[in-house]
Amino acid sequence: MRAFMIAKDTRNTNPSFGKDYIEFIEFRFFLRILRQYFEYWVAFKLIDDDDDRRISLDEFKQAVANELKVWVGEIRDPEAEIRKADKQGHGIIQIWEFGLWATAKNLDLDDADDLSW
Repeated sequence: MRAFMIAKDTRNTNPSFGKDYIEFIEFRFFLRILRQYFEYWVAFKLIDDDDDRRISLDEFKQAVANELKVWVGEIRDPEAEIRKADKQGHGIIQIWEFGLWATAKNLDLDDADDLSW
């Protein structure tokens, strides 16, 4: 849903079917965003060790030492970083919070199937 909402507002078009639809010119952008959010979901699942659909401080610290170092670069203070990502202040990161954080950090799984768009 987030990819759709972002894509439909990227161009200043005169929508032929209304604002609730993606125009052809926005479709490629929609696919890029959808792929990016899928990559964030894969990263989230790799970090979420206990499959409770949230990332705890311990899981985040473990990822900082391993995967996140490759994906976003060095994070010096994991506790401060999780506080930045945790918009609700519960001490955990949910998928929507992770998506915002990953976007700000320009997270990239560095996999071989990245396309040059």
